[in-house]
Amino acid sequence: MSVTSAFATSEFVDLYLSNSFADVTGLAGVSDTRVPVPHEWAQDMQALRESCRQTQASVGSPEFSVAYEGRVYRVTHLESVEAGGTYVLRQSKAEIRRFGSIGIPKHFAEAILAEGVVGLILICGGFGVGKTTTGASWVVERLDRHGGMALAIEDPIETLIDGVHGKGRCIAINASRQNGGYREHLIRGLRSGVDFIFLGEIRDSETAYEAIKAGSNGELIIATFHAQSPIHALERLVAMAGEHTPKAANLLADSVLGVLWQNLAADTKDDGTTFMRFSVKTLLVSGNEEAAIRAKIREGKLVTLNQDIEQQARSSYWQQSVGDRRR
Repeated sequence: MSVTSAFATSEFVDLYLSNSFADVTGLAGVSDTRVPVPHEWAQDMQALRESCRQTQASVGSPEFSVAYEGRVYRVTHLESVEAGGTYVLRQSKAEIRRFGSIGIPKHFAEAILAEGVVGLILICGGFGVGKTTTGASWVVERLDRHGGMALAIEDPIETLIDGVHGKGRCIAINASRQNGGYREHLIRGLRSGVDFIFLGEIRDSETAYEAIKAGSNGELIIATFHAQSPIHALERLVAMAGEHTPKAANLLADSVLGVLWQNLAADTKDDGTTFMRFSVKTLLVSGNEEAAIRAKIREGKLVTLNQDIEQQARSSYWQQSVGDRRR
């Protein structure tokens, strides 16, 4: 029976690791902002140094991720004056959760998990709101339900998503800029015969174009994207892909299956304690209104989709309320 080390169960902000020192910042229970790592971490530090060296040599990038003792750490290599430089490790906040527990409306969750659906699913929002957690959790839930092969393309990899999940398997790829970036790995992935793809982020116009083109060709892709609202996500995607085709709006209209915007904001309970409130807005492109929604996207009438978002939210709330009363 394996024993989890003290390091693996510790909470901290950053770990600075070189050949001559190992310092940690924000260590839970310690008042100083920076301290040398505890002596009992020595064996872990040796193993992490070697893991960082090997991984960096493999991916050929100063930014990558390493998995250790059931956690994923995002790593940046600094070319400091000492031989070998310094590695900075920060624990990834992304995690794989049961998809139904995240807080996504049931009608939307079930639609994008349904067998046989195709198209582009956008998970959008600001920084640090859990987009990667949502995307990775969807991948695992879909593999559990339907099996098959999935591809996760991230830069760097942020969850322990690689491997077998239920009846299916996910292959994780580190899409560093030195290794071809998102666009190159997306194109390769589309040629691989996998059942669906998780694209860690749409960052550039080339990837935006390839993603909506693939969705319009009948592929199933889920991608994270920085945007202030579902409408802003669609506007940004059309603008980015429009650098490569004048038909970006048409492609997106044919491609998009759903848009999920999520947010985390501090809120206060009646007793004065604070907590993080999770909220979502969704747009599902299916059902009786599918043709009308696609027409609005094709014609550039994106602002009018706010009506569809509100109507779907009201309908979902009513259906949930009826279901609760029946139970």
